[in-house]
Amino acid sequence: MGANPPTSTIDPPVAVSDNVWPVTQYNTCLNSGIQDSYRSILPSALVSTQDYVFPASCSVARGTSNLGIRSSGVASNAVWFAPAGTTSFVAGATMTKASGAATSIAIPANAGTYKLHVVDAQGSKLGESAAVLRVN
Repeated sequence: MGANPPTSTIDPPVAVSDNVWPVTQYNTCLNSGIQDSYRSILPSALVSTQDYVFPASCSVARGTSNLGIRSSGVASNAVWFAPAGTTSFVAGATMTKASGAATSIAIPANAGTYKLHVVDAQGSKLGESAAVLRVN
């Protein structure tokens, strides 16, 4: 086919050195992979709940209202965007909350780097995402 195949358009590659993707590319990750209705066949040891809910790092502009996520599968859970290492959760300019069944979550108002945390009904933190949300 060569470098310029006939009647084809090839988009230039996009390189993101730190793997923190713009929303368009993040949405591709979000909508890829196993569907929620088949999640039970995915071994829980393979992908943690927090990494399933927030599957890739994303960068958004400050003032963006919300971001799509996947359901944690447990409505009584809560999912939070909060700074890495957070253990006490209170909604505010640096922390936002959604229910465990939510498919979107509000973006923190303050610029910074955040992780997605999953908290059970008793208030125990179940985990923190490997992916980051960067609010610029």
